[in-house]
Amino acid sequence: MKKGIFLDLMVSVTVLFFLTVLSGGAAGPVNSSDDNAPRLAPLNPKFLKYMERIKNGLPPTPPVSPGQYTQYTQYTVNGASPPPTDVSHVRRVIDERVNRDYPPYYDLRNENRMNPLIKTQQGYSCWMHAVMNSLESYLMPHEVRNFDAEYLDKYWNHGFSQPLGGDYRQATACLARWDGPMEDPAEPYNLWRVGKNESIQKHVQQVMYLPKRTGPLDNNTVKWFIMTYGAVYTSLRFDGIYHHYPTNSYYCDKEEAINHGFAILGWDDTFHRSNFSRTPPGDGAFIGRMAWGSNFGDRGCFYVSYYDKVLDVKASFNNAENVDNYGTVYQYDPLGAIVPIGRGGNTYWGANVFTAVNDLPLEAVSFYATDANVTYDIYIYNNLGLNGPLDGTPAASKTGELIYPGYYTVKLDAPVPLSGGERFAVIIRLTNPNYRFPLAIEKPLENYSHKASANPGESFISQDGLEWADLTDSQPDSNVCIKAFSAAPLIPKPVISCRVRLETQTMWLISRTFGVVSFTVENLHDVPELYYLIIYRRVNNGAFDSLASVGRAELRDGSHTFIDRRVPESGEYSYHVTAYDAVGFIIGRSPVQRVNE
Repeated sequence: MKKGIFLDLMVSVTVLFFLTVLSGGAAGPVNSSDDNAPRLAPLNPKFLKYMERIKNGLPPTPPVSPGQYTQYTQYTVNGASPPPTDVSHVRRVIDERVNRDYPPYYDLRNENRMNPLIKTQQGYSCWMHAVMNSLESYLMPHEVRNFDAEYLDKYWNHGFSQPLGGDYRQATACLARWDGPMEDPAEPYNLWRVGKNESIQKHVQQVMYLPKRTGPLDNNTVKWFIMTYGAVYTSLRFDGIYHHYPTNSYYCDKEEAINHGFAILGWDDTFHRSNFSRTPPGDGAFIGRMAWGSNFGDRGCFYVSYYDKVLDVKASFNNAENVDNYGTVYQYDPLGAIVPIGRGGNTYWGANVFTAVNDLPLEAVSFYATDANVTYDIYIYNNLGLNGPLDGTPAASKTGELIYPGYYTVKLDAPVPLSGGERFAVIIRLTNPNYRFPLAIEKPLENYSHKASANPGESFISQDGLEWADLTDSQPDSNVCIKAFSAAPLIPKPVISCRVRLETQTMWLISRTFGVVSFTVENLHDVPELYYLIIYRRVNNGAFDSLASVGRAELRDGSHTFIDRRVPESGEYSYHVTAYDAVGFIIGRSPVQRVNE
């Protein structure tokens, strides 16, 4: 450990040590009095109105005029919904990096940063299509992925009790608990999977929430996020009466309830106001991708006026790490941040007590920031007793600042050793500049998150870090939104080399070109988990398609050669080989190899 890091750690641990002594005991009292009860942040008025309609037996949002796309608008009506709380209290430019010059026109499709495969939603899943468009865009152009945007609706496995559709906060919770993303089961290569598509492809460790625009031309933050991270999740109210089909444009001139989620992938400052069915006060439009197939609008996209009254840019899903980044996730909040809490001040403390399920060391911690420019102080206690989060040994600390609200994972400066069965605590002090509810919790809400549950002894809260209360004393079935991540186990990964060439054969004056793909698993005997491999091909900038599945038993000295007899007439061909274990998890990939006809 470097000397500077060691000194910082000692200072932080010493501070908590003195807090413990001043509190009157080795662990500090766990106080359940009403004086320590938290205050819940006010719920989103749009959410309350949405839920009131459901309670009264009405559709969640008022009916719309279907317009030309009746087959889609029947789902759009209830596709996206408002979350219980949001970050609409953050309303200004909070990052000076965004104040720069931008081109008048920008389109991620022209930068090879949008999945060329334009999907068609199969249910009330527009919100998840928008999320997956953002996530796929973040990975491009270096990695082209095709994630399943239907699995949460299709298998009803998101855990929420909301009757239809969903919101970006629900998506954050599902991805943060490592429940996705999955590969799209519509792709042919899933025919070789075991059962339904259960293979988690990435671990999402970060989602940033954008500040609310202060006006129709307050777009620098949105543009910066698009150019820096890719497409952003956005909601609006889609109604056929506001859609101008000849110019693929959209402008709603009334304050109405949202009902649809989509992804913004660019902008056109010069898009003239006369292009809309109702004339907005000025020019300019965002370019948005729908999930209504390639025949909708301009290659699946439409132009939304900067002046749209309902348009609300929400989130950037700008992190997707390999599934071997960590080994174990410790968590009590599968439904994520439902409501933030506080005690009227800018600072509040939260802690979760976990029990190690293996000997893998602790490497990272995740939590939610509910304001802009939040400062955090993380403390890890191990060898914990039974008297609260301080009843143990200080083991690590970390301090930092987060510019944007959202969900974040912070890697510790050094791993904290753990033993199976050992209790440990993750303690976080959060300080907000303005918003008086710093700590996010999961709690039950009728018709939304009523499945939330908690046990005493899991989550604790404190106003000062001295006296602690069990969260369930004041908020039954509620937990603090803090997760912990252990190191990944040391499992050998397959090393796959791949060689590709084109061969032309002529017979009876007819020439045909074949692709010859030869690959070798260099360390096959060291990877008993390898069960089968799939060969993929992409033509030009299209999506990768599967060509063949090769079982482990088919390898000869770890090698195999495949003849691609379906090579089109011309273009650039990209091939790679992906290795899977017996349940369909990706455990290795070869580098992409390219050849030209």
